[in-house]
Amino acid sequence: DGEIQPEVFYDPIDPVTLQEGFLIFKEKHELSAEDCAKPRKLLAFGLKKLRELRRLKVEDAEASAEETSDAQLELEVSGPLLEREAGELTASDEETAGEDAPATPDEVADKYERICVAAAADYLRSRAVDRLLYADVSWSDGRRDSRLELFNGETRPEPRSPVTWNSLGVKTYDRLCVLYSELQKARVQGAQVIIRPKLRRAERLRLIP
Repeated sequence: DGEIQPEVFYDPIDPVTLQEGFLIFKEKHELSAEDCAKPRKLLAFGLKKLRELRRLKVEDAEASAEETSDAQLELEVSGPLLEREAGELTASDEETAGEDAPATPDEVADKYERICVAAAADYLRSRAVDRLLYADVSWSDGRRDSRLELFNGETRPEPRSPVTWNSLGVKTYDRLCVLYSELQKARVQGAQVIIRPKLRRAERLRLIP
């Protein structure tokens, strides 16, 4: 409805400070009130900031600074490295929760930015895990090659038609999240990881009744 919900922060914030921080956030990142009222716009902003964060990390590590595609971002950014970065972004909110000193407008503006980045991180991770539901996964660490064939999130599924997440339990999601995290760890350690989805997203959406 376009209103600012103070519940998104760990501690209550004075409404005036909340509004002043929001104005600073908009001006700093050249966002209009209309942009801030659209989830897609805020998600796009978060993805942009995530790219910038990743680029800085790459430069700090003196690694390649080549532009990455969205698909590569899902693999490179939403793995353990991203989780550490997202943790760094939100840690200050958790650490300062409950402190007596009230937040300043500038601090509130930074909080808005961190919320957008965290949302973008969650979005990329969910997309990557979703792609594992029906996929051929292969990886190589230079010593051996490994491969998994996933169907309905199972490596040895019973013969049945493709289903959606609505038909699967939490265990399937948790299992794929663990698999995804392990693949990211292997990739950070230098392994070559390739995920080939068997069904396109549009095809999976057509499965929903």
